[in-house]
Amino acid sequence: MADYTEIKGNRIQYLDSDPTLTSANEGQVWYNTATGTLKGLVQLQAWSSGAPLSSPRHDAGGAGIQTAGLMFGGRNPGPLSATEEYNGSGWSTGGNINLARQQIFSFGSQTAAVGASGYRDSGGPGFRQETEEYDGTSWTEVNNCPIASFAGAGFGVLTAGVACGGRVPSPTNSTAEYDGTTWTAANNMTASLQQLAGVGTQTAGATFGGHNGTAIVDTVQEYDGTSWSDVTNLPAARSLAGTSGIQTAAIIFGGNSPSVVNTTLDYDGTTVSSNPATMATARNSLSYPSGAPASTNTAAFAAGGYTTASTGVTEEYNSSINVITAGAWSAGGNLPGAKRDGGVGSVGTQDAGLAFGGEPLTGDTFEYNGTSWSPGGSMNTAGRSGGSFGPQTAAGTAGRNASVGSTPSTNYEEYNGTSWSEQNDLPTGKRDLAGAGTQTAAVVMGGATTVLVGTAEDWNGTSWTAGGSLSTDRRNNSGGGTQTAAITSGGVLSYGGPYPPGSNATEEYNGTSWTTGGNLNTGRGISGSSGTQTAFMQSGGDTTFIPSVVVTSAEHYDGTVWVTAPSMGTARAGFKGTGGTQTAGYVAGGYAPDTAATEEFTGETSAATASTLTTS
Repeated sequence: MADYTEIKGNRIQYLDSDPTLTSANEGQVWYNTATGTLKGLVQLQAWSSGAPLSSPRHDAGGAGIQTAGLMFGGRNPGPLSATEEYNGSGWSTGGNINLARQQIFSFGSQTAAVGASGYRDSGGPGFRQETEEYDGTSWTEVNNCPIASFAGAGFGVLTAGVACGGRVPSPTNSTAEYDGTTWTAANNMTASLQQLAGVGTQTAGATFGGHNGTAIVDTVQEYDGTSWSDVTNLPAARSLAGTSGIQTAAIIFGGNSPSVVNTTLDYDGTTVSSNPATMATARNSLSYPSGAPASTNTAAFAAGGYTTASTGVTEEYNSSINVITAGAWSAGGNLPGAKRDGGVGSVGTQDAGLAFGGEPLTGDTFEYNGTSWSPGGSMNTAGRSGGSFGPQTAAGTAGRNASVGSTPSTNYEEYNGTSWSEQNDLPTGKRDLAGAGTQTAAVVMGGATTVLVGTAEDWNGTSWTAGGSLSTDRRNNSGGGTQTAAITSGGVLSYGGPYPPGSNATEEYNGTSWTTGGNLNTGRGISGSSGTQTAFMQSGGDTTFIPSVVVTSAEHYDGTVWVTAPSMGTARAGFKGTGGTQTAGYVAGGYAPDTAATEEFTGETSAATASTLTTS
């Protein structure tokens, strides 16, 4: 029998520590003498959590790849028109399809997608033939698809796509090809199927499973651009699954088999085998498809679907040497008592935070070390809802009021890590404002006097001067960044009611004037914030105010576009002690109901990890 040396041409290395791991180490085996273990670097296959869709849905259309994905249409429970785009981190809002519908033939890329036919279960007629194309911004209706069907499979690109199968209303074996302008009837599939999943190109496609009208099936068919052939069978019948990859290297995940499953299968063009990766959330009715010809069987995403209801859950599949730890919120140390304040305390970092003032009305200050809160020096004037900024040992807070409905204050105080000191006042009393910057170069913006305002004031370490005014008057907005690169987003667009939904507007400051940035996917006010103008996070808050509706959702901003981010564990607004960076933020306190809880956010990480090899 050949030994390792004969096979590999060299002996196993004996090392006193693991080597620095890179892709160059893949497949290598070594013995770690310090730990007494045989180790190696091998491909790891796993699903990890991603940021959720803004609009939960199932039976949606899909296109693109893991770092440039697309979801459109679907239902929850009725037909939807919303489009969302994925950048590998989170979802942002795209242009709506013209006709809301579900279970659409879909294929292509994020900037060149096709959605055809489908079903509309309200506003009839139900069976549709409309075809729409997406250019990355908007949808345009083009020539109708010849198959008035839904729940079929689509694969290919905008200029060379395939639509096959579906329900009309019984399962069909019809196939049609699209050249970017015209649909042409093609040869029929070997069986009439609905709820099947498709992958590949117009000349090298494959479909998996489905339902023949009587039962779920295990059929695997391939298309060569002319005709269909049966190739093999799935290990078990499966329908309503997701796919990614090409005809000779694909994965199939989720679906019904016969109940909802979270398992993954591999396909190499000949054989289907089990993949060790399982999704955290078992679901069916995934997008049609959730991959595209440019996608692979090593990097995919699964978004939306149906469990016992529509879901917005997104998960990413990766087969690589890296262990990916998804971004997530985790519990931190509680404040000494429940506290809410609508904005005072938006300062510090995750391991050096600060919380002060708020309701119940107090001037108490607490410092956070990343684990627990301890008392600091008390404010000179108790208050709530000021505009705050700076690190734990050099913070400032301007404006405030003593209670809901009380007169806004001009007060400005600074904290040195031990005590607060009074500084020159704001020129006009304000409450519910946001802040950004440092003790020597800050800006506060928005808020309310006796009316809603969009004014901004700059601080130079000694005095306040008028800054550029916001385009949109607002209060209870979030803020971050520096005096010459500040950001404000969200907020309340009313003073004294009636109250519209939370604002989704974003504005950016260059030290002189404000310009419009990208809109939040979810308008919100009285919410948390952290980071800079080009790497910002907004979390939680009220989406409506009378009555108050608080959320767990969070979003990330890159200076241009907002995308969804992992959600907090507890829905809340009116945070005290929100600060840090986009990848290491924290929230503390808040309301609905009043709470003392702290949560910390850690962004996604990826690192090569050696596996311990064992015998069995």
